[in-house]
Amino acid sequence: MLKNYVSFLTLLIAACMFTQSLQANDAKAGEETQIVNGLEIPLKCPKVRKEYLESFQKNRNNAELLAAYNEQIGLYVERDAIQTANDPKEARRAEEKLKKINSRLDRNKKKLFNIAKKMRRPIDKKYEAVVKKFEGHEEKAKRAEERGQEKMAMKHSQDAAKISQSMISLKNSIDMINYHLFFDEYEPKPQAEVDKGDKKKK
Repeated sequence: MLKNYVSFLTLLIAACMFTQSLQANDAKAGEETQIVNGLEIPLKCPKVRKEYLESFQKNRNNAELLAAYNEQIGLYVERDAIQTANDPKEARRAEEKLKKINSRLDRNKKKLFNIAKKMRRPIDKKYEAVVKKFEGHEEKAKRAEERGQEKMAMKHSQDAAKISQSMISLKNSIDMINYHLFFDEYEPKPQAEVDKGDKKKK
């Protein structure tokens, strides 16, 4: 009896820790999202842990995304250098360069989002399935508790706790990809396709 209680208490603590983490990190839980280049992303750049970011950027499977991300930053830097130049003699030439840079920025951003879309598709599918499963166990545990079925409530609470780590891992993967779609240092936020119509609240 004591062993079962300790086991349940451990899982309950894990579930509580998961819930706090999910509330802090889940962009789909009450935060507005927008559609940019056909991809749903949060309005603000997700906050990610430094060690996770470093690990993500070292992973060769993410090389294509990172190459497009770094190219976008390079283009922003090049654009800023042209815009801050004050030589009147080079004004016309600078204007032509800006047009070319802006065109390249638009093309590369679409490329970046297409890569992100391809990467996120299978992760989003798994994440939504795990969320549905987790919420199902939580709801069943709640109903069982209301009926006084303590053993059944405990079972569903344990099942929910068991899959919580998988949910956190998948959400972190989504956040890592989304992180590389924001360039707050160079622009306020990604420009939504339709300012208000594409904003959603999940």
